[in-house]
Amino acid sequence: MTYKRLSILLLALAAQACASQTSAQRTEASLAAALSGGDISQAAAIYAEDAVIHRDYQTAFCGSMVPVYMTALAGRRSMERFETQVTETFSLGADELVFGNFTAEGLRADGAPFREEGRFARLWSPGADGRMQVIAEAIGHPVHQDDPQAQHVAGLSDDCRLPSEPTFIAGELADLNNRMAAAVKAHEAAPQIAFYADDAIYMPFETPDVAGKAELTRHFDAYVEAGKGATFDSVHVWNDGFRAYGDHVVEMPRFEVKWRAGEDSGVVTGGGLRLWRRAPDGTLLLLRQIGTHD
Repeated sequence: MTYKRLSILLLALAAQACASQTSAQRTEASLAAALSGGDISQAAAIYAEDAVIHRDYQTAFCGSMVPVYMTALAGRRSMERFETQVTETFSLGADELVFGNFTAEGLRADGAPFREEGRFARLWSPGADGRMQVIAEAIGHPVHQDDPQAQHVAGLSDDCRLPSEPTFIAGELADLNNRMAAAVKAHEAAPQIAFYADDAIYMPFETPDVAGKAELTRHFDAYVEAGKGATFDSVHVWNDGFRAYGDHVVEMPRFEVKWRAGEDSGVVTGGGLRLWRRAPDGTLLLLRQIGTHD
């Protein structure tokens, strides 16, 4: 094969690979490049102003607050490398829900190196100009991160919601969330496992992915057993809205748990992103979920 023919073949393969990417996947690459290069304005422009954002170690905030959030973090650490790997893409009409993993490396303000490994779910939707924008996002971590407080920024607006229509789905989700809260409060594993589809993947806070009913059963059995030493005085589960797509629903859940154990007590809050799928009998079952803690 001549050099010219080889060059043409490589260009054709590159073009084919680019064409096979969805609009959201291409924009994911642009977001990663902006974050790696420390270009806050370019990264922030990819988020809709009313986007709903749930991240570990951070209370929920709106897309309009992304520049404030990123600027605060940039003052605490400089990014030298940011890479993402898309693991799944769900096409939901004109929207796309993208799941993946990321690695961030750089230096903290004191000169010490940092490395962050996490996972993400981003719901992309065409904006008024036709370009894809993030309208919902959850960022979680499979293991504990060093100095998580460094990723917290106080005072960010959290009054954004996904549009919650139709109303009958709002009622379904409210009922499901109330039943989840009751199962957690009562330390019952079986009702929690029953919310998941057989092919579900659950990504809990600071825990590796849990895939399939067998792993989910082991996870929730252990989770419930470990929590039996605590009393949950109240468990509240609600959401920051949802978006419905035929047999699928994307929900931005929130939770608050007030607990006590002996002389200790506290409040745990968090959120995440859920992808529900309607079963043949009409029941909504969890297909994917990332859990976050504030």
